Amino acid sequence: MKPLFSLSLAILSGLILMAVQSAKAESATPASKAESAKRLIGNIENLEQFEKIATEAKAAGLSNQVILEAKLVFCIKTDTVAPLPELLPRIEQILPEWKEAESLFFKERYQLEGALHLAQGVLAASTHDDQTFEREMKNAFWIDPQLSPVVSERILAFRSKQDMGKVVLPMSLTFETSNGEKTTLGELVKGQKALLLDFWASWCSPCMALMDDLRKRSDDLAPKGIRVVGMNTESDRNKAEKVRKDRKMSMAWLVEPKDEPLSRPLKIDSIPRAVLVTPDGKVAFCGHPQEAGLQSALASLGIN
Repeated sequence: MKPLFSLSLAILSGLILMAVQSAKAESATPASKAESAKRLIGNIENLEQFEKIATEAKAAGLSNQVILEAKLVFCIKTDTVAPLPELLPRIEQILPEWKEAESLFFKERYQLEGALHLAQGVLAASTHDDQTFEREMKNAFWIDPQLSPVVSERILAFRSKQDMGKVVLPMSLTFETSNGEKTTLGELVKGQKALLLDFWASWCSPCMALMDDLRKRSDDLAPKGIRVVGMNTESDRNKAEKVRKDRKMSMAWLVEPKDEPLSRPLKIDSIPRAVLVTPDGKVAFCGHPQEAGLQSALASLGIN
């Protein structure tokens, strides 16, 4: 298995770079306005944080166009679909009067139009509207070919999600823990909203680098009804137990058998991999632990 490096951080990277350059060029603007612009194009983690920054930006004098563009880019980067039904028509309304000089994100109108179609595709994917998703991805690429890497990533993710929708994991299958105990996924998920399985190996440096994050995620999600479970892919109890002790991991720490009863149906060919599993064995998410799609999947279960 090769480590999986998420492409989500590359979404609209060229546009973000232009935004940074544009913000630096505004040296003549008041400090509060320039600072607000930098916050809008920075790393915003959730919608609540964005709304706070957007309110400050509006008070600092940034235009409605800039704030709408920033929200569009934020929604695409983070797979935040809730604001899109209200946001997309507002952006369509400003297109005829779009001002290049005001934009922090787009050098040309067609780039905004391409991003708009991309966002419409993201929204369609969230509602499993296959025809609209396909149409909007084609439109995004046709209008702005520079979006090709992003469109490709979205299409592959959509197809993967369709495949995962057909998978039902064996919840009654017995697994061994790193300290020799026996359990099943069904037993672990009892009384919970879902399981979050983290597939890892001791040789995988990206996996090991995320162990502290995994522990924190387990602590954060436990009170919310999501049980985090480590799943070692080396079929080696000793290696798994050593990591558990060295990293002080208190969560369930399982070892996948050599016949890979989970990795095979999940098509796991790279790690680290996070898999969100509902009590009936269906897969709500399968991807890199740091992908924005995981937060979207948790949100669909009522987890903020």
